[in-house]
Amino acid sequence: MFTFDIIILNIVGNIGVAAYGITANIALMIIAIFIGMWQGVQPIISINYNNENDINKIYCTFFRIYISFVFQ
Repeated sequence: MFTFDIIILNIVGNIGVAAYGITANIALMIIAIFIGMWQGVQPIISINYNNENDINKIYCTFFRIYISFVFQ
């Protein structure tokens, strides 16, 4: 990462390094939110999918497909 900062510093300057740092930190926060959300939802989905009730299995399947399309 340090080498990448030096390359940006040589090409764009201090403003480029600052912009990259802000962008990288925002991206890390967004990724952390999604990881936390999926770690919280995963047990709920797996418990409902493992039930003998077929309606829960269908609901969980459609829920996973819907979330996959929304967040991609």
